[in-house]
Amino acid sequence: MLEIDLKFDIGKNKLEFTKDQKELIRESSNSLLEILNSRDFENEVIRYSWKGKEGFNHTKDSNSVIYKKILSGDDKFVDKYPDDQNQLGDNDLDVWVIPYKAKRNKVGKTYKGTYKSWININNLNYRMNKYKNNPQLLHSLVSQNIIHEYCHNLGYEHIGNERNKNNNIYSVPYAIGGIVKNLLTQKLFKDLDSKTWEDFEKEEYDCDFNMED
Repeated sequence: MLEIDLKFDIGKNKLEFTKDQKELIRESSNSLLEILNSRDFENEVIRYSWKGKEGFNHTKDSNSVIYKKILSGDDKFVDKYPDDQNQLGDNDLDVWVIPYKAKRNKVGKTYKGTYKSWININNLNYRMNKYKNNPQLLHSLVSQNIIHEYCHNLGYEHIGNERNKNNNIYSVPYAIGGIVKNLLTQKLFKDLDSKTWEDFEKEEYDCDFNMED
């Protein structure tokens, strides 16, 4: 069974996550872990298709290979950090998060050559305030962010940093993030008013994740 090894780091100019932000990320990581270990997640990944063709965009890996990689803990850049206790294929999803500040519509980013992920606290604070009365919606958005960047860690990419260009929405990082978000929120649909749900759905399309060199 997959586990999550969550680590917090200090950002530029000694920027740190607050206590509440850390607690949110921990809770969201637990929600993410529950989804990744579920049969529903396995089925969604194995059956995924876009434009009528089975598979994900911007990769030659089959759906089954992608699913196995996610659950393997086979982090691509572990050899860059020999002092860390991470091990390849250890069924341990290593999440190393760092705070940074950017425009509110930017959710997070990572870089080639590192398995660290950066979370935009301006976006995080905005979402924490907007969804303070809907914690499960908030957890789903943060979980989506975490798994998106982790898919980059596994070596999957999209072209450019905009989800609505180059069919990036069907790439592994975006599509897996969408699967996680949907599985975490599908049970809530009947309990939410239409305006709240419409705003929540639009939230995803107004925000971008970055993959930088």
